[in-house]
Amino acid sequence: MFDLVIRNGTVFDGSGQPRRIADVAVQDGRIAAVGPRLGKGRREIDAAGLVTKQTRGPAEAYGLNDRGLLAPGHKADINVIDFDALSLKRPEVVYDLPAGGRRLIQRASGYRHTFNAGVETVQNDELTGERPGKLVRGGQTFRYATNRKDIRAAFSFYGPMPEDETELARINCPVYGFYASKDPRITASVPKTTELMKKVGKTYEPVIYDGAGHGFMRAGEDPGDKNPDNQKARDQAWKRWQELLKGI
Repeated sequence: MFDLVIRNGTVFDGSGQPRRIADVAVQDGRIAAVGPRLGKGRREIDAAGLVTKQTRGPAEAYGLNDRGLLAPGHKADINVIDFDALSLKRPEVVYDLPAGGRRLIQRASGYRHTFNAGVETVQNDELTGERPGKLVRGGQTFRYATNRKDIRAAFSFYGPMPEDETELARINCPVYGFYASKDPRITASVPKTTELMKKVGKTYEPVIYDGAGHGFMRAGEDPGDKNPDNQKARDQAWKRWQELLKGI
């Protein structure tokens, strides 16, 4: 029995032969066999439909229902790949983070075109310089909770809340809120969310920490932060979070 068997994968073996559908067996961290209908593995992964699992699946999980699928009305997120030219390049270190911070990247060949919402960002393995995306922040806890039925609790840290009653009605777990009194843009919506969650029969338990500002969990551990209430709120919120997690 193999340690791992990946079933129904599209295999490029580097020999120059055409790609083919086959199983790949792994033993002791190395490829042990490649071929059709290999023996059993202690762990098995079905690679069939893997593209869907990396596109449509995550998009639906996070409520991005206009992505992950090539269909009319959806965002035009498209990869055009030359499978015969598909390969990985050597890893390299780049220093493009703030203050010259470094990170490890590994580029690939074979990507003829990549479109993000209809804008071409990659052409023949090279970045075009176009950046049509935007930073998605806040409100992701509620969004995730409204689209997943298999989570047992959701914890919202100073993020905006949905105002659509039908979205809140889809939540199947308790939601616990952690908010700052000096964050009026967010905190002002807590009473309305409390009312709506009660109306649709859902558990919502918000706590507003006095004197704290937006982002107090991070600010509260910064020695240079000048608001002592941030550290106090962070300590209280951390303790509360741990207690809630124990009860799940």
